[in-house]
Amino acid sequence: MLSVYYNINDEGHKTVQDWLKSKDTTEANTPRIEKIWKILNTNKNIENFNNKFDLRKRFDDLNFLHNYIHTKGHKYSNKLGLIKTNHQTFEENILKKWVDTYEKVTIIIITLHMLKYPISVIEFEWSKKIGIDNPFPVLEMFEIEKIKKLLPEDFIDEIQHIAKKDESTQSLYSYIIELPNMSEDEKEQQMIEFDKSTIEQGQGFIEWEKQQLEWMENYSEKEKKKNLGRIKLIKKWAIENNMMKPKLERLKEQGFFKKSKIT
Repeated sequence: MLSVYYNINDEGHKTVQDWLKSKDTTEANTPRIEKIWKILNTNKNIENFNNKFDLRKRFDDLNFLHNYIHTKGHKYSNKLGLIKTNHQTFEENILKKWVDTYEKVTIIIITLHMLKYPISVIEFEWSKKIGIDNPFPVLEMFEIEKIKKLLPEDFIDEIQHIAKKDESTQSLYSYIIELPNMSEDEKEQQMIEFDKSTIEQGQGFIEWEKQQLEWMENYSEKEKKKNLGRIKLIKKWAIENNMMKPKLERLKEQGFFKKSKIT
């Protein structure tokens, strides 16, 4: 909820900073529930949806969870279930209640995000236009299918209706569908640049190659051949640019972590 709260005006990267850095100011405190909902409802999509489906009530019905956060006595401790012993027990009815509650929380969070970003409900093969570099906040079709199985049907219908009328959604969607289709060579170059970034910023080529070869066991022969060609090309780049080892090891070798002498 806080991600939608802080990004309500699309400036979350700025507004979240004081909270993120734990500054000792009133503005940096985690906001109270009433303030959160007041800000959320400044978004017309959220306000209208809330008026129609009473999303706030769904949230309020989960207020008992704060008793577990603050361990309000024996009832809300981690000693769950009817079987009371001197160790934790795992009981079917308690686990079912946990899963049911988890689902309710997830529905609220997903719904709020989709109301803030209605383009997330539009099913489209984005890779045709932009390859692997999907713009935030579009979702892949398989992700939307999973969400459809979770959210109530009338929730999905309403969000789809909102998406058709939402100006920013339609503007971004129109821009994307008017782009020319990407060629296979362009998509391949995207993959290569992404893999180079992964190698450079983290695991290094040796570990990256090991992971790629493990994944390739489930690939088709055509996919294996394509992937091996990519690995060969990237290995040459890694050798030439000293990217074989993980970033941490490379920095150590460069003396990055050596303490400066105090004179």
